[in-house]
Amino acid sequence: MVQAATFARRLFTKLEDTPEYFRCLDPGLDCLAQEGVDIREAILNCEVINSSEETPTDPYTRLAVIIRGALLLYHCRNFTFYSCWEMRRIPQIDQCEIDEQVAMILSQAQILLTKTQIPGVLLLFPLRMAGTHVISSTLQGKILDILYQIRRKGFVISDRIQGDLQEFWHHEWSTVQSGLRET
Repeated sequence: MVQAATFARRLFTKLEDTPEYFRCLDPGLDCLAQEGVDIREAILNCEVINSSEETPTDPYTRLAVIIRGALLLYHCRNFTFYSCWEMRRIPQIDQCEIDEQVAMILSQAQILLTKTQIPGVLLLFPLRMAGTHVISSTLQGKILDILYQIRRKGFVISDRIQGDLQEFWHHEWSTVQSGLRET
């Protein structure tokens, strides 16, 4: 988690420090793209469950699986904000994988909240990452419901994540609507 966050800071610092017209040619960004691919592979290769165990039963293993999924979503999304990556190999995740990770995060988070003593605050990052990858109002509602459950358990910080996600969803919806008006 720390490696992905440190990498993201270096990535965005380099992007912001590089003039837009030079980004496509910058060899430093080539190196960061490759490092990003390597980090994605490290996330995917992280053994959090026994290969013989399809669904983890231990609550801490469930939490590790959730966090790994959130890290994958977070890391790959960091490469979607700039167009300079078009000709480079970068860490990517397709929509099917995104949907699988979101579904897993939501189902496992619900289990952790209802059947374990794991503090709900540990689920805020994964829920935030899942939330930035959903369009469906049904899935948005599930995320808000889980955040509400976390709040009821005393973690009022979940209100902030809820507000951030609702603002994000509104912005995404507005962007789509303005795009439709232009066509």
